Amino acid sequence: MELNLRIDPRIPTGVIGDPLRIQQVLTNLIGNAAKFTERGHISVGVELKQQRDERLELQFTVRDTGIGISERQQAQLFQAFRQADASISRRYGGTGLGLVITQKLVQQMGGDIGFTSRLHQGSTFWFTLTLLKTDLPLIQPIDQEALAGKSLLLVEPHQETRQSLSERLSNVGLMVQSYPQFPETSASFDAILLCLDACDSPETDAVFALAAHAEAHSGKVIFGLPTTELALSEKLIDAGIHACLAKPLPLRKLVEQLQEETPVVDVLELPTPAAESTFPITVMAVDDNPANLKLIEHCFLSVSPTWWWHQAVKKLSPMPMSKNSI
Repeated sequence: MELNLRIDPRIPTGVIGDPLRIQQVLTNLIGNAAKFTERGHISVGVELKQQRDERLELQFTVRDTGIGISERQQAQLFQAFRQADASISRRYGGTGLGLVITQKLVQQMGGDIGFTSRLHQGSTFWFTLTLLKTDLPLIQPIDQEALAGKSLLLVEPHQETRQSLSERLSNVGLMVQSYPQFPETSASFDAILLCLDACDSPETDAVFALAAHAEAHSGKVIFGLPTTELALSEKLIDAGIHACLAKPLPLRKLVEQLQEETPVVDVLELPTPAAESTFPITVMAVDDNPANLKLIEHCFLSVSPTWWWHQAVKKLSPMPMSKNSI
């Protein structure tokens, strides 16, 4: 399925709220949309409804093209341990508590939640929150100077995704031309962004032919691929494509790839203890997950290979221990 994201450009980069709870609500609504949508797309949007001084009213929307909900079933939707249809829990799983918890979280944040739906025509869930604007630098702002006035050809088959992505790229200063398929043109572009439809499995030969065609019009070709096409991404990179990003495309990563110079990232190196300051130490790690144990072992050995790791990693059943046993 195609997952679209649109954030109202009028919304400031920083607001004060409860990010963990907002993430929980969005995760539940998007998870439900994915669960009950077999084909089509899911659209996630955030819109600025109104602003009064420092108070912002935002509306979050999750819209899908799934099975929908009949009018008779809609009255049961926010009731605990109830599904809109008795067959839903057998086919899709779930206890019927998700929306009840979601509603409670929204209400505790002072917001409201609701939905509209028609059977077999999809559903739209929304919730509104009032948050406070802040001028604190929560994230590093995107450098738009390097992109101002540069030309970008965007090829995206899905109309809604194309419109949303074109708007986001235009907001950072790019001159965007967007098409559902590669146009017949002799023009050159500073960059070309080729997105593949998440609903279709692309043929490798056709993708490579498209890449070769695009490289004749720009020295910087970037692919937007469904998350299921990891192998194709590796092949394109090996063939010389500038970059491959997973859809939905993260704007910051995309901008970094489009900039002429790769941003310099300071790498912090862990201090290595001096050889004379180390001493033998025995560590025992207890975890019922073998993967966690391997990770712990790797972390200790990477800090200092001279540390002892003598029978330290063990998988043990829980049992009482005294403080002096280790």
